[in-house]
Amino acid sequence: MHVILGLCLCALCAAKASRKGLSPVLWFLAGGPVGYLLLACLPAANVPEQSEQQQRRARWIGNCTAAFLLLAVIGLFIALAASR
Repeated sequence: MHVILGLCLCALCAAKASRKGLSPVLWFLAGGPVGYLLLACLPAANVPEQSEQQQRRARWIGNCTAAFLLLAVIGLFIALAASR
């Protein structure tokens, strides 16, 4: 049950990231409750009124945030596996 709920939340993150012009694959991997909350706070990268530089900056911030979150999750799994 928890796996299904987690996958659904990851899929929601990917869909929201896609609508914001961010990498859906990266946000699917970094999904979860914290990822969804962070994604909700990030600016959209595909707003037509933004300059190209603002769009690049928004994509960079969004993708770096997702990468950091993904590394944190991997580190947590490694720490949990090592403690067993």
